[in-house]
Amino acid sequence: MKQPKRGVRPWVVLLYVSAVAFLGSACAPSSRNDIVVVFMLDTLRQDALGCHGNPLNTTPHIDGLARDGVQFKNAISASGWTLPAVGSLLTGTWPSIHGAMGKGVALTPIRDEIPTAPEILKQQGFRTVAIANAAFVSPMVGVHRGFDVFNHKYSYNDDGRIAGEVVDLAIKQLDESEGQNSFFFIHLFDPHLTYAPPPGFDTQYAEGRTSPALPITAATCFEMQRGPTHNLPPSPVDQRYVRAAYLGEVSYMDEQVGRFLNVLRTRGLYDDATIVVTSDHGEEFWEHGGFEHGHSLYDELVHVPLIIKLSAHVDVNQKVIQNAVRVLDVMPTIFEAVGVDSPASFEGKSMLPIMRGERDEARAILMESTLYGPPKIAWRTERYKYIHDATAGPDGIGELYDLQADPGESQNVSAQQLETAKRLRKQLFDFYFELRRRSDQMSAPDPVDLSPTRIRQLKSLGYIR
Repeated sequence: MKQPKRGVRPWVVLLYVSAVAFLGSACAPSSRNDIVVVFMLDTLRQDALGCHGNPLNTTPHIDGLARDGVQFKNAISASGWTLPAVGSLLTGTWPSIHGAMGKGVALTPIRDEIPTAPEILKQQGFRTVAIANAAFVSPMVGVHRGFDVFNHKYSYNDDGRIAGEVVDLAIKQLDESEGQNSFFFIHLFDPHLTYAPPPGFDTQYAEGRTSPALPITAATCFEMQRGPTHNLPPSPVDQRYVRAAYLGEVSYMDEQVGRFLNVLRTRGLYDDATIVVTSDHGEEFWEHGGFEHGHSLYDELVHVPLIIKLSAHVDVNQKVIQNAVRVLDVMPTIFEAVGVDSPASFEGKSMLPIMRGERDEARAILMESTLYGPPKIAWRTERYKYIHDATAGPDGIGELYDLQADPGESQNVSAQQLETAKRLRKQLFDFYFELRRRSDQMSAPDPVDLSPTRIRQLKSLGYIR
C-alpha cells in the first residue's frame, strides 16, 4: 500500500486560514459608512441644558445624547456672535485668521485661502449637507463652501424657518445620503430673538403669561441693549417672562433634535454616528446690564454647550471633561475620529486624547470680535478671564475675573490682583497681535455687499438700526 504523503499539520492550516481571513477583512472596503452630524444650536446658553445644571427639565433629548457621549463643561466659543463663531467652527481657526467678522453692515466673509472642513470632507468622499438659517450662516459670508447641498433661508423673525421644518429637510437629506459617508451641519435658529415658541411651549415656563408688558421687537431690543441709562432693563417680572419665552424655544428645539436622533436610532445608524451638539454663542439676560448678544465676551455669551457622541468604533473612557476647550477644536476631533487628516490650517487640536483620559496641555483660549459697542478681546486660563476693551488703550488695565471664586464674573479683581491682570494682558496681546500680524500678510476678504433685503433682515434680528 502506497504510503500517503505527510499532511500539513492542522494548526498550520488554521493559522493560514485565519491570516487570509484577517487580511481579506482588512483590505476589503468597510460596509460601515461614517455619518457625522453637527447640530449648531444658535444662541443656546450652556446653562439652558438640563445636563449642564438647569433644573427645569428643559432638554431631555439633548440630555440623553449627553449620557451616551461626552460632556465638555468648559467649552468656549471664539466670539459672542454668529459670524466669527461659526467661521471658527468650520475652519478650525481664529476669527482674525479666517476673516469672517465685522461691525454693523461692514461684514467680511471667510477668506478664500482658508479651507473649510466641509471642503476637505468632500474631497475625502463625504456627501456634505447643510440646512442653515439667517444671514450670518449663508453663502454671502462663505459658509456654504464645500457643501454638496446647502439649503439656506434668510430667515426673518416673522417668517423664520422653525426647527421642525429644518429637521424635516435634514431627514430628507438623510434618505438621499443612504450608503454614503455623510456630513450634516444642522443649524437651528429658534432660541434667537424674538422668542416666540410654538403653542405648547409658549407658556411652559411663563406661569401662564403669553406676552410681556414690554413687547420684544427689534426696536425694544436696541433699547434693552443700551442698558440701564435708558430706564432699562425691564421690570423683574418682564425679565422673568423673557427668560421663560427663551427657554420655551430651547425646549421646542430640543424636541426636534430628539426627533432626528430617533430617526437615526430606528434606522440603526445612531450607534455608529458621530454626533455633536454645540452653539455659536449664548445670550445675555442683563447679568452685566446688557441684553442679547454680540456686545460682550462674558461667559453668558462665550461659555457654550458642547456634547460629542462618538461612533461605537472609537474608544474613549471619559464622560465629563472639565478642561477648558475651544469650539474650534471640534473639527480636528471629528477628523481624527473618522480617520481624515487635518489640514495645516487647523489651529484647533483634537480632543480625543482627553476623551481617553490622557493628559492635556493647556489650550490658548482667545475670544475676539464684537458686533457692536467698543472692540473687545479676551483671554482665558483654567482659573482667570481677562477682558480688554479697546477704549482702555494698550497700557490700560481691563477686567479680571477669578472664575473659580466668581463664575458669574460679578467682581472685577484687576485692582486687587494687578500683577495677574498685567500677566494675562501680556499673554493676550502677544497671542492676539501675532494673529493680527499673520492676518495682515494674508489677502483682505472682499466686503460683503449687503442688499436692502439683507439689511432689512439684520434689522429684524436686532443687529443694526
